Amino acid sequence: MSETQCTICHDSFPLAQIFTLDGRAVCAGCKPAVLARVLSGEPAPLEPVALDARVMGFWETVGIGWKVIRTEWLNLLILGLIVAVPLNWLLEQVPLPDDESMQTTMRAWRLQQLGQTVIGVLATLGTAYIAKERLEGRRATLSGALRHAVGRWLSAIGTAWLEGIYLTVLMLLLIVPGVIFAGYYVFTMIAVSLRGCGGTRALS
Repeated sequence: MSETQCTICHDSFPLAQIFTLDGRAVCAGCKPAVLARVLSGEPAPLEPVALDARVMGFWETVGIGWKVIRTEWLNLLILGLIVAVPLNWLLEQVPLPDDESMQTTMRAWRLQQLGQTVIGVLATLGTAYIAKERLEGRRATLSGALRHAVGRWLSAIGTAWLEGIYLTVLMLLLIVPGVIFAGYYVFTMIAVSLRGCGGTRALS
């Protein structure tokens, strides 16, 4: 006998015990709650994206990322603008010489890195939160993403400074380890955002 999985509890049941409500396959046990939600006009929850412990391929990862962008593009866009507009405005207020010397270029680069570390990191923290909520089948809100980002802000700044010190020392001593660890630390801010850790724990 063929079985179908309930989209609410994710258990499998014979096809005769599955009902279609609001465009979703629902078992008899979950039917009352779904029916009550439909009658109240509450929007349907998002389908979680199935993830497992195996290493995913490049295109599979891109596909999952596209699902997040497709459903959360507005929140992601507004979050990016909320962070990028003030950041770029502040950087424009810093006077720099009009020449194109190496000293001026390095100063501009350092200012940009400082702004990204102190302000731009909010977008990274909020984006990680939105993606996590979507992948787990919940509908993230912009206000929730901002609250989450602000709550992890100081930890993220401290971790970013510590990461910069580590990489500077490694680059000065041996260039190759510095390059390797720069790649290793790519997802540090994601760990700060989603694992609730910071400092050396986020870097390990």
